Amino acid sequence: MKNMTPFVNASGNVYNTGRTIVPSKAIATAATTHFMNPKVIIAALQKESSLVSAAPGIVSYSSRRFYYAMGYGATDSGDINGTSGFDVQIDKGTKLFKDLWAQAPVTQPAMFSGINYNKTVTSNGVTYKNYIWTKNWGTWALYKYTPHALDINLLPTIGGGNYLFYQIFKGYWGTDWT
Repeated sequence: MKNMTPFVNASGNVYNTGRTIVPSKAIATAATTHFMNPKVIIAALQKESSLVSAAPGIVSYSSRRFYYAMGYGATDSGDINGTSGFDVQIDKGTKLFKDLWAQAPVTQPAMFSGINYNKTVTSNGVTYKNYIWTKNWGTWALYKYTPHALDINLLPTIGGGNYLFYQIFKGYWGTDWT
């Protein structure tokens, strides 16, 4: 499948760059360049934009789902200029995962604080704290990339953030993290 890659300029206007990219090649290149398991890239792509499971032609190339496909630069406080474009998202999002992995505390497990909008919430008698203990550098990187264990606004339904990443990964590949 070949796709045209849209870009958002500083004024927030979407335009087509005129470049044709092959998503599988963009994923393979980013995985090789940044030494990342392509399964992580695919699961993150699905978590952020649902593009992996979208039927061909259903999502407009001018859709936000394409130009912020991995959520890179699309922060809770607003979008960062210069981070849009499907190929940019794949490359920079993967590089960020790798950089965050390298920044993880050497000693694991490690406490990661400030998740869930830095709120401790109780729903149906269950308390969801604003911290989590990570077992490894990969989990640390995932929480740095998306610091939400779950979407507290959806409670009592569990979903969002890294919970969604885990469900997607497990649904595609089971528990084979290799």
